[in-house]
Amino acid sequence: MEPDRILVGDRRQVTALWTEQFRRNADVFEELGLDRDAAQELVEGFLERASHGRPPPALRILEDPSGIGRIPLLTEADPEGRAFMLRWLSPIMGQVAVRGEENLQPLSGLIGQAPLTLVANHISQLNAPAIFLALWNGAGPCRYLSERLVFLVGLFVSRALFARLGLSLFGSILVCSPRDIEERRHLRPLMGRINHRAFHEARRLRAEGRVLAFFPEGTRSSDGRLQPFLASLYRYIDQTIVIPVRLHNLHRLLPNSGLILQKGTASVNFGKPVLVGDVPIEVPSKSTLRIRGAGEGRSRQAVMDELSECVATGGFCPPPEDEALCEQEHGQRRGLRSEERRVGKECRSRWSPYH
Repeated sequence: MEPDRILVGDRRQVTALWTEQFRRNADVFEELGLDRDAAQELVEGFLERASHGRPPPALRILEDPSGIGRIPLLTEADPEGRAFMLRWLSPIMGQVAVRGEENLQPLSGLIGQAPLTLVANHISQLNAPAIFLALWNGAGPCRYLSERLVFLVGLFVSRALFARLGLSLFGSILVCSPRDIEERRHLRPLMGRINHRAFHEARRLRAEGRVLAFFPEGTRSSDGRLQPFLASLYRYIDQTIVIPVRLHNLHRLLPNSGLILQKGTASVNFGKPVLVGDVPIEVPSKSTLRIRGAGEGRSRQAVMDELSECVATGGFCPPPEDEALCEQEHGQRRGLRSEERRVGKECRSRWSPYH
């Protein structure tokens, strides 16, 4: 059973087959260097928190649509949950290399002065936690950035067990993804209102110095390949400084088909900051990239295509073991422009509540 279909509050599933399978992670933690008692404590602690976890308050809007104006879409980090998840993720992150921290140094004097957005490819349930920990354990402005992260999260992610505990690490704003809308068509008008409000909430938080983070592909990749970025999310990156992040091999450490961890190697790669459109602040040109915004004959999809290139190859030099994959992804994108435009048009209609 896929982990994102095991929902908070479904005690029968939590305490039956999935629980028994999940306990096998104690063996993985041992292989990663923990003693047996510590490994079992982490696994049982996760299961305990998962079975008693509460979904974010924003989900109440689906039950009480009249509360859309008063029920908050923002859920802040949970200090107790964060402390546990930092311990739980630490052995796993020992397998994850972090590269490109030096690219974030120019942001030291810009946090709170210009709107910051972080975007990454979407390959695993480990994505957001891995980005958070890479920043949390980093030097310079990295820890400061991690404490200000706010991720856009879809309805399914907000209810899934692993994701619910992972979300305790950072702030999150509920949005409704194409998948959410497709599976609940009768709620499409309400979901449109949620997405409209989420956009304005994100703008308000960035104005207060928070860092908005999301995955422009809109859904997890089934094979690790980069998918087209959704043009309808352009408004979230327009006139902002974007931190492009390339995630590599995280889906090998936590396959999308379950919640059994695997040994392996992966990486979180921070690229050079990208100025999208007219960013109202001076930034050293040698330490940043720039993308022309949409308008005057340039489409939103063209901007998102260029941003996807920055995530795939543009903001950093891939290590030797990543070069083949990087070239494969880059070449694939060059060869699929027409297909991206077709998919982009389809996605724009599915994410139309963002407009």
